[in-house]
Amino acid sequence: MRNSINAAFVLLILCGCTSLYSQSISGSAYNIFGVGSLDQFGLLPYQSMGNAGIGSIPEEIVNLKNPASLNSIKGPNQLFDIGISYSSLDQKSLNETFNTTHGGINGINYWFKANDKLALTFGISRFSDATYDIIDSQFGSTELEIYNARFIGEGGLSNLYIAAGYQLTENLGLGLRTSVLSGSQSVSEYLTLDQVGAAITILEDQNFVKAIPDFGVQYQLNVGSNKSIVLGGTYRPRSLVNYKDETIIINANRDSLFTESDRPYHIPERIGVGIGFKLPNWEFNVDLESEYWSVNSREDNYQYKDRTLVSFGTSYQKNRLSREYLDRIAIRAGVSFQSNYIIVNETNYWNQAYSFGIGLPFNRRGMIHLGYQHEIIGTDLNKLVKETSHTFSLSFTLMDVWFRHGAYN
Repeated sequence: MRNSINAAFVLLILCGCTSLYSQSISGSAYNIFGVGSLDQFGLLPYQSMGNAGIGSIPEEIVNLKNPASLNSIKGPNQLFDIGISYSSLDQKSLNETFNTTHGGINGINYWFKANDKLALTFGISRFSDATYDIIDSQFGSTELEIYNARFIGEGGLSNLYIAAGYQLTENLGLGLRTSVLSGSQSVSEYLTLDQVGAAITILEDQNFVKAIPDFGVQYQLNVGSNKSIVLGGTYRPRSLVNYKDETIIINANRDSLFTESDRPYHIPERIGVGIGFKLPNWEFNVDLESEYWSVNSREDNYQYKDRTLVSFGTSYQKNRLSREYLDRIAIRAGVSFQSNYIIVNETNYWNQAYSFGIGLPFNRRGMIHLGYQHEIIGTDLNKLVKETSHTFSLSFTLMDVWFRHGAYN
């Protein structure tokens, strides 16, 4: 009964925070395209390892990258994770530089063990960020020769998920996750037409709701005393979203025009493979993933392309069960490279991210995770913007003793 009450309490927290994730302010110029800038899925410990985790079987942290790993945690029966982050974003074009900052909650997750073979988790994270404020004197989506334009976007997509990991055999684990992608994107365009002295305002709202499954598998090969190789795979099928698009065109000199339509959009198929090497004190992970965004049709000023992600991560912890505090500290590092899913001005580019983190245990009841990530986004070629971000993150993992009345008194 107590476990059910705890789960219901956490669920209320998650539902109450749903709108928070759709209103993150990052100011990235690339948020204007598609569904916005895509977030990597995972809690802070794995973000600090480059989000490489398809072949990872952790013993004290939750691996969201592959649901097949959920039953690998040893010791606690419940874990609750919540994290916050703060970022500084520097933007550089050929002629100008800009800076913006943003921060807030970036992940909430609740994990619990149902029995010896089954573990479940649910939570909320951000899928994409579509918030921006851009001023442009020549935007390629219009045929007007001379005009000034300001584009303001708000919103993005949230990912509300529930997942289960089942240990089919001693070495084989299977996983299933169902994610509900939901949110809205509001776009305001303010056009000033110098040649005719007119002003036009275009207001556009897009709303998404879609449940999407994805699957995971892991197989562990024991190669020695406390040494193993883990092979992992993940798969997300393609899903069609018919989202509602409402547009209002307001002309100061004429009547307004309102249009409403249902537009098809595909959340693409995603395939991932990973390998993990687990040693007594070390863990090394490598992931390779592909997303097939090119199934979506070309837009006015950009087109979709398939996306590739490559991630490398490592962690070190001398002994998580030791009585010595220093032995239980975890050190993590990682690097990831990903191509963008949008081609703008016929320009293709890769994003790079370098990360580092540390896990500090406290009172054997949880851990404090600190992380830093340096990311390079886009390019300043062909009238685009090169962005550099510095992100500092903090998260807490609370073990099941926090939910037990009178524990460790």
